[in-house]
Order: sequence, then structure tokens, then C-alpha cells
Amino acid sequence: MREIHRSDYSFITVDDARGLIRRVRTSVPFPSIAELRTSSEASLQALATLDRTRYAQLADVRLAPPRNDPAFEEYVAAYARPLFTGFRRSALLVRTHAGRLQVTRNLGDTGLHEVQVYMDEALAVGWLLSHSTLPRPLR
Repeated sequence: MREIHRSDYSFITVDDARGLIRRVRTSVPFPSIAELRTSSEASLQALATLDRTRYAQLADVRLAPPRNDPAFEEYVAAYARPLFTGFRRSALLVRTHAGRLQVTRNLGDTGLHEVQVYMDEALAVGWLLSHSTLPRPLR
């Protein structure tokens, strides 16, 4: 496994053998939307070094401080698509049912219905690495 990005707010690891990218959010709060945007752009730069079609992506936001202010929601609408599209499969890992509801709503608002939301890491990774053509699990 190799690390392709690290900051106070997140890190990204790549498991080439399994074809799995983990994009993990830390517990450090963003002091501003500008800093959130800068962090996302750094993540996008790191992801741009990869052929996304070879990988599944797990975005683990379990440690992220809860946030649902209008500026954050607007940011999510603008940046979610570039962070999730192009991968074989993508899943989000959340800690709480409230987080699951919020993330599912945000993904739906941006049209990213193919991204699955989980609270169980083993289930998320199992789905991401599956080559099944069966329908996706319900959110």
C-alpha cells in the first residue's frame, strides 16, 4: 500500500494489488470553506495521478466533524462529482445514521446515485471489491 496524499485534514492511500483507494478524512475541522476547497483541490491533484478506471474508492468520513451549514452544502454540490466520478465503484463510509441521511441526500442532490453509503467498513469494502453484476445494495 502506498500513500499519495496527506494533510491535516485527509490522506489517500492506494492498494494496487486490490485495486482500492482509501480517501480518509481526519477529525481536524476546516477553519473555512476556502481551506476546505484547497484541501479538496490537493486531493483531486493526487487522484489525477491515477487511472481511476482501475480502482474502487472508499471515502471514509467517520472522523469528520459534523457539518451542514449552507456554505458547506454549497461546496458539496460543487466538488462531490469530481471527487467520485470515474472509479469502478465508489462508497462512502459514515459513523452515524444522521451522517448517512445527510450524505445520501447530498449525493442525490448532485446526481451521484451510484455512490453507496455504508456504516460498516467490511460491507463497504466487500461491495467495492466485488465483481458482481448484481444490483447495488440499497442505501
